[in-house]
Amino acid sequence: IFQRTSVSRGQLKIQGVATCLYLCMDVCGLLYGSVSCN
Repeated sequence: IFQRTSVSRGQLKIQGVATCLYLCMDVCGLLYGSVSCN
């Protein structure tokens, strides 16, 4: 289960509820999990 939060126009934070990890994308477009939202 994911929790979505709007940050600003065109930006979205996606966080896994069970793991508390954020879903992130690097400059190459690869997805990864992170404990911080940067």
